Amino acid sequence: MVAEMMILAGQAAGRFCAERHLPALFRSAPQPIGLADRPKEFDPKLYGGDIPIEIALRNEVAGIPAHYSTNPSEHWMMGIAADGGYVRVTSPLRRFSDMVMHWQIKSALLNVQKPDISKQEMEEYARRLYEQERMINAIDKSRNNYWASVFIQRRLRHDPDDPVLHGCDAYVSTRPELDTYAREYVTQVVLPGLGLRGWLSTAKTLEWELGTKLKADVVDVTMVGKAKIRLRLSE
Repeated sequence: MVAEMMILAGQAAGRFCAERHLPALFRSAPQPIGLADRPKEFDPKLYGGDIPIEIALRNEVAGIPAHYSTNPSEHWMMGIAADGGYVRVTSPLRRFSDMVMHWQIKSALLNVQKPDISKQEMEEYARRLYEQERMINAIDKSRNNYWASVFIQRRLRHDPDDPVLHGCDAYVSTRPELDTYAREYVTQVVLPGLGLRGWLSTAKTLEWELGTKLKADVVDVTMVGKAKIRLRLSE
């Protein structure tokens, strides 16, 4: 309920700014690549709500990161049309961008003809904000992947027979590539049960379709450079 009310507040703020042509930080998220020509297959009603990961991988659906615009823009993931837009305003204590929008909206209530922040200033701030959020998200993702990999590495060392590490559901997400050093073929897979990606090694190349569901065992975790979960096919 709280989340829905926050989204509603963002829509109300977006419509307020759009109707007054007020420079604002409109949150924009276009439709993911690969959905436009397959509307029926991606109807969530067919799967009880969530589209299965194998369907998304098989059709090479790729999400487009959300960004900021100073004009009303579509937010596809939330089902918000471009005529109103979506503006974050519900967390001014933890997001400075929300505070900026509070100042902008309050200034418009006093004098809509001359808001505190011009379009040019808002565009410059939106650009810097987007780059900052990209960096923070990348660091956060890398940190989570690292510590999850450390946990699995320790689990392998102290309890190698842990059933969580064996018979994992693994969905093929890339074509096999030859590792010339190990002389094996490596395929990237998604491991929903662990919330991570894994690297599946096989002695020969296998023509799996993207989205193919396999069973795999975690056999190693390499921490050189980027942490990687190493897998073998379950017997």
